[in-house]
Amino acid sequence: MDWFPILAIGSSGGGGAPEGGNWSSLLFLFSTLLFIWWFIYLNPQIKRQKERDKLLEGVKKGDRVVTRGGVLGSVVGVKEKEKVVVLKIADNVKIEIVRGAIETILTGNESIPQDGNKDK
Repeated sequence: MDWFPILAIGSSGGGGAPEGGNWSSLLFLFSTLLFIWWFIYLNPQIKRQKERDKLLEGVKKGDRVVTRGGVLGSVVGVKEKEKVVVLKIADNVKIEIVRGAIETILTGNESIPQDGNKDK
């Protein structure tokens, strides 16, 4: 017996247009995925940014800081209006940096952060 004609008839289906999906279920799916993405990724990022902004707003004269470029210095002046910090990096050497360029503020007993790459 030849099965090919029987399989061809059985697989032809109804031939009609496929049924339309329910838009509300699709909207629910996308809104759920958006909420999960916000909860897992954006919300913690916003919290970290607020903590960093608070830290940078607290920079004051006398603080020891490390910039993103790796420059270590002491704050000798803060220009609030321009959001600029004046650092003393050596005797008679002062530089102005944007407040956002500060990576960390060192406390009294905190050492300079070391690079994670150590040669053995």
